[in-house]
Amino acid sequence: MTSRDAPRPPPGGRATAAAAATHGRDPRPLVPPPPASRRQVAVPPLRALSYGMAIRKLSSKAQVHLAALDEFSQKIQRVYGLVEQYAAARAGTEVLTMALKRNFAQLKRELMGGGMDQLSQLAGSMEIASTRGTSQQTRTRILREGVGSLKFQIEFEQRLTVINDLAEQERAAEEKLEAENKPQP
Repeated sequence: MTSRDAPRPPPGGRATAAAAATHGRDPRPLVPPPPASRRQVAVPPLRALSYGMAIRKLSSKAQVHLAALDEFSQKIQRVYGLVEQYAAARAGTEVLTMALKRNFAQLKRELMGGGMDQLSQLAGSMEIASTRGTSQQTRTRILREGVGSLKFQIEFEQRLTVINDLAEQERAAEEKLEAENKPQP
């Protein structure tokens, strides 16, 4: 083995065992972990939440509302897929742009029909942004942020529906208990 074949220490320092084990590469990952506020948090199932040993079922009204929200969530996921296809496209983005516009317009109408005016307005602004004359990179960023906001709002509405329904059930159970424990005259 000649002096040319021997590994060289990094400039200005000595070679360490860690550097030798990683062949001079930095052992840290290239992408830092997400901040704590963006990490996935375990959320209890939406259909039923457990309190101790008992499992509470949701009312039929809440189940119907959650089914509608789940349908909207699937449609938003479809639009998200189109946004990612648009982001990955190198050529022929006009077809995807028109598909995005159509899907955002349809989602806007369905959200308006479902009584979700704010989400409908957001879908409408994404419809406009999908055809605005900017670069593909800028348009992709705007569309990803908009779809992320739609997803977040739908998930928030689902959690809120479950929490409100369980609170209503708890209140009804307390009123029933008070009525049973009230002394009869």
